[in-house]
Amino acid sequence: YDQNNRKHVFRASVGKGYRVPNLKERYYLFDHSKYGYKVMGSPDLQPEESTSYQLGYQAELTDTVGVSVNGFYNDVKDLIQIDMKNPVMDGGVAVYSYDNVEKAQTYGGDLGINWQLNDKAQLNLGYGYLHTKNKTTDSDLTYSPEHKITANLQYQATDKLQLVQQVRYESKQLVDTATNSYSPSWWGLDSRFNYAANPNLDLYLAINNLLDDQRSANDANDQRPIDNRQWLVGASYHW
Repeated sequence: YDQNNRKHVFRASVGKGYRVPNLKERYYLFDHSKYGYKVMGSPDLQPEESTSYQLGYQAELTDTVGVSVNGFYNDVKDLIQIDMKNPVMDGGVAVYSYDNVEKAQTYGGDLGINWQLNDKAQLNLGYGYLHTKNKTTDSDLTYSPEHKITANLQYQATDKLQLVQQVRYESKQLVDTATNSYSPSWWGLDSRFNYAANPNLDLYLAINNLLDDQRSANDANDQRPIDNRQWLVGASYHW
């Protein structure tokens, strides 16, 4: 509905889901031997079945600020996930596989804010919360960080030069239910400079993972990003 010429949108939904295991989950071999592990597909996986509930709200609070809020609750039968318990050792490399969780529950929400700071700068903020539970074992689900944060700043320095700065955060996540082992939390910082050399040619300089926060090759439980700090230079031509 409209209030003072500003839009407010409410959403609600209930749904049933059914997902057949894909080829990757059934047959693909994800080989990270250099990090001490592999993930092998499981041909005998069962399909997932779920019941989902969602609520959402989106609004233009002012001429320069927009907000969105969403919440969800899911009951899942035979959830497909990777669990790093009981690995098979192959020449010093741990081999893990996909498995079905008989009964699982997830709920959470996310908040997004879009803010036009001025005629040159725009800030986008996001926060996500996720709670998971294996209802059979009364433990958390694996590979499901509880908190995620994103921030993106776009600044138009001149008619031709734009700066894009992005910050990301993920909290720790359970990876092994047998040993209760967690992958550590991590921060990511990326910078990008875009330059419009002429109407047809765009140049860019990007620096990814400025903080150089990356996975440890000596810890199979560490699921942080693989790549270290990267410098990228490129161009695109269009007509």
